[in-house]
Amino acid sequence: LLHPDVSPKPPQTPLQSGQPFKFSILEICDRIKEEFQFLQAQYHSLKLECEKLASEKTEMQRHYVMYYEMSYGLNIEMHKQVTGLGLRVFRREGGGLEALRRTQSGQPGPEQT
Repeated sequence: LLHPDVSPKPPQTPLQSGQPFKFSILEICDRIKEEFQFLQAQYHSLKLECEKLASEKTEMQRHYVMYYEMSYGLNIEMHKQVTGLGLRVFRREGGGLEALRRTQSGQPGPEQT
């Protein structure tokens, strides 16, 4: 799990054929420390991004609830207004029909008495 920017350090002495590639214990510890620090920085960066996304998610949920409540309220208000308008038209037309029926049947209306 090496970071691509971290390349192995060249050995102190040139290798001869058949000689194994060796690091000193200090070099190995330094490499482990560098990798650990890199992973720690990566973890910290990812943790901050995760917290930022969680905060954005909470904000989006808050906006969703707010818009949902507004939409619901507008829907109810529109329903009330349309129903009220329908009732007024029905009463107006109903009253006109009632007067028309009275005149056709020969009965006096309330305004004629």
